[in-house]
Parts: sequence; C-alpha cells; structure tokens
Amino acid sequence: MPQPNPTAQASGDEQSAQRLAQLTRRWSSLRDIGLQNRGNVERIESEIEAASRDAEERFGTSDLDALRAIVVRAREEDAAALDAFEASIAQAEARLREIRAP
Repeated sequence: MPQPNPTAQASGDEQSAQRLAQLTRRWSSLRDIGLQNRGNVERIESEIEAASRDAEERFGTSDLDALRAIVVRAREEDAAALDAFEASIAQAEARLREIRAP
C-alpha cells in the first residue's frame, strides 16, 4: 500500500486554507451586500410611506391612478390658461395696432 506524501498533504492543506479564506471573504462580501440592501429597502419603504402621506395631505389621495388623473387635469388647465393668455395678448396687440393706425 502506498504511503501518503506529507509534502503533498501539506500543499493540499495550504490550498484548502487559502480556498477557505477566499470563500470566507466572498461570503462576508455577500453578507455585507445583503445588509446594505436590507437597509436600502427599509429607507425606500420609509420614503414611500412619507410620499404617500404627503400626497394624501396635498391631493386627498395617494392612489397612483387618481394622482395621474390630477396631473392630466392640471396640464389641461395649464394649456387652457396659456391659450387664454395668448388670446389676451393677441387682442391687446390688435387694439394697439388700431390705435396707432392713421
């Protein structure tokens, strides 16, 4: 029966120790990323809750579809206000031309 080579065993033990150290570093890195992600999730959830409360206070709802409808309505009102402003300016310009006309 062949005798185990002590030098080969020592070399194998050293490789195993290096491999274990490398795996430990990788595991530690993954653990740190997991903790960081957990913290990010908690922070984002808190921000969402704050935004929801703010929307309820400002707009009476935190429902996304209702908020979208509010935005659409506000844009339509803005467009109508711009049209009215433009018409007023055009009317003022026309009157000014009438006054200046000989």
